[in-house]
Amino acid sequence: MNTPLLSIIIPVYNVSPYIGECLDSLQAQTFRDFEALLVDDGSTDGSGLICDRYAAADSRFKVIRKTNGGVSSARNAALDKCTGKYLTMLDPDDSVSPDTYENVRYLEAHPDIDILQFPYINCYENGRQEKLEVRPQLIEGKDRILLNWWEGNILHFANLNKIFRRTVFEGLRYREGHVSEDTYLVADFVERVNRVCISGQGRYYYRIRNNSLTSAYTFPKHIDLFEAHLRTYAKMTEYPLLRPARVTAFTRLFRRLISARLSSPQTDIHPYLTAVKPYVPRWSDITAHPTAWIIALKILGPKRFMHLLCRRIQKNGKN
Repeated sequence: MNTPLLSIIIPVYNVSPYIGECLDSLQAQTFRDFEALLVDDGSTDGSGLICDRYAAADSRFKVIRKTNGGVSSARNAALDKCTGKYLTMLDPDDSVSPDTYENVRYLEAHPDIDILQFPYINCYENGRQEKLEVRPQLIEGKDRILLNWWEGNILHFANLNKIFRRTVFEGLRYREGHVSEDTYLVADFVERVNRVCISGQGRYYYRIRNNSLTSAYTFPKHIDLFEAHLRTYAKMTEYPLLRPARVTAFTRLFRRLISARLSSPQTDIHPYLTAVKPYVPRWSDITAHPTAWIIALKILGPKRFMHLLCRRIQKNGKN
């Protein structure tokens, strides 16, 4: 049996109303040289049986069964078994347009491209769609890739609308037991890639459900995202050409920690304030991009600044 060019990794957990549409979109692909790894992550609603039916009818669909461990655990199980030259992720309640994986042909013709990103569309329950428009382009150099990934306007944090060369994931796995698993790996990806192609071909249809894992921000989620952003920001400090972006980037990082503190006022966040302290921008960076709050944070230090700011916010909220 020939090795497929593309491995499509799909973690499946209790998505019986949606998984059929997802898998139908794969069967409709004009690019057919793929394997679809359906990881049944301990489903209890019949999702696994639906996967079995597709696997029985189409040899490209392969079911992997495991006890429930979350999205990262399911993806990692598939990463251990996939055989494709290229990898992509697909959530089981989402779908892709028929021409999406034709992008693999571009990667085959351009061996210098490490990652290809294709268009992404947010699909809301009321039927509204929001396309994230990005002009097709080539991003070269680790500093430019990192800056574009951090800003998120051109290069999206999500792994779902990307095709990776399998070599990018060699020795690399998703962080289990946490959310923001895609963002957490950005710093690792930057170490491994030199060129990213932004393609205009294909569509990833991302279904936004009110009860989905990504719809509510709790303290643990705020902290997971903070830790992922901290890894990315730490990587930014290694690139002198990104110094002009540090104040804005640090502002975004620290605001995530503020949100965590406000979401759970009684929870101790001192370990995270200690972790962020070495990354407070230098005065030379601040004077080039001064704002009142970053100056106050620099003078007071992260812990004192956080205490006074949250006390003021909470006081204003009572008035």
